Amino acid sequence: MRLFTLNAFPYQNFHDHSVKHQVYKPDWSSKERFDYTVRMFSILEKFLMPGEEGGISTLPLGYGDLTLHSDLADRSAEHLAEIAAFLMKKEQETGKFMHLDLEPEPGCLLEDTKSVCRFFEKHLFTVGARKLKSVMTLSEDQAIDSLKRYIQLCYDICHFSVAFENHSQALKTFDQLGIQIGKFQVSNAIHMNSQNGRLENGHSIIDFCIPLSQDKYLHQTRVKSKNGIERFDDLTDAISKWEKTPPSGSVRIHYHVPIHWKTFGEAETTQHEIVELVRQYPKSTLWEVETYTWPSFYKDFKSEKLDIADEIAAEIDWLSDAFEHGF
Repeated sequence: MRLFTLNAFPYQNFHDHSVKHQVYKPDWSSKERFDYTVRMFSILEKFLMPGEEGGISTLPLGYGDLTLHSDLADRSAEHLAEIAAFLMKKEQETGKFMHLDLEPEPGCLLEDTKSVCRFFEKHLFTVGARKLKSVMTLSEDQAIDSLKRYIQLCYDICHFSVAFENHSQALKTFDQLGIQIGKFQVSNAIHMNSQNGRLENGHSIIDFCIPLSQDKYLHQTRVKSKNGIERFDDLTDAISKWEKTPPSGSVRIHYHVPIHWKTFGEAETTQHEIVELVRQYPKSTLWEVETYTWPSFYKDFKSEKLDIADEIAAEIDWLSDAFEHGF
């Protein structure tokens, strides 16, 4: 076994009673986030051999709309440029290649293909490149190339699925701009079809969703209909709206369902989208199974007699079999 990645998205206790928006603090405009991430790289470095690659995932700058937080994006770009300079020096000194992987998530400054491309083009490759040029005495082209090498993306499949993104098109767009994928987080979202608030079996979507609504984590929710995509900050907000106006359309919920589950109670999962990506990308890419909600599943939905370790192993077995034998 080897350790090739760390998750530096959470800064505080990720298993606290209530996490919600706290997980996005401090954001990337702050010195605290920069210092914390440098400490994490110092840990990861100890586990890598010269010539090996490793990455650390981090939050998508902060929570909110990128177009409304241009100043935060510029300050973040400068801090990310300093991270790139730090990693460049580390690689020169040790031969160990490490990169920082921004993880887009619904509701954040980086949440979909459009916002990611906007940040890289309008902020990182401009403000960030100027900062890196001054720190490392590079040309503009060298600075941009270095940012592309050391600042990459953590592609969380669940997050892009919740946003109803076309994965193939998103990854093609990133590749055209030179935005690299540092790692894939293999994760599964909830998918349902609703007609006037009723699931395909006729049961109420609200009754199904109430047990999923919790105080600990945000569960961003999206409804895709003929009128476009309706966005909800949290599942609780969606339920409040649905009590007055029952939804009709495809519903997706940011809820990390185990990847080997094709269904989840009366709902489906977005497992088929994991399958699509695994078929397209080589095993040599960095892949990370990221189901962190097992205690919640066993508390609310499963028998306490089932063994969490066995189920986590089943997830990894499922992914391994997918690579080795297909589906």
